Amino acid sequence: LAVEDECEGFIEGMLEQINLHGGANTFHIFPEVGPSKVSCHFPPALIDDAVAAVGRRVEVTGTLKYRAGASFPHEIAVAGVEAYPPDADLADWEDLRGRAPDATGALSSEAFIREQRDAWA
Repeated sequence: LAVEDECEGFIEGMLEQINLHGGANTFHIFPEVGPSKVSCHFPPALIDDAVAAVGRRVEVTGTLKYRAGASFPHEIAVAGVEAYPPDADLADWEDLRGRAPDATGALSSEAFIREQRDAWA
């Protein structure tokens, strides 16, 4: 039997392939980077959250399980599921224009950035 390492953490990806049959309570997420997919086992209390997140981008928190020598987890014992809003519901650059007109105080944008850069030295 292979030894597995475990740690607490999170992973992001598309939630797909949910299975509730016979209390299996599993789904797979497909991250943009790292492993091709991660198997997720969740408690019955999270069924509503998991079902509502099917087909959406999510952040799954819990106990990540790694095979010996692996760089990425292959499985997670889920403690929480947070579904991100669909891309269509997110603000774009035009929506953000003018949202913080006094963000730089009395300084021009250029002077504000120059001051921030000088603070690093």
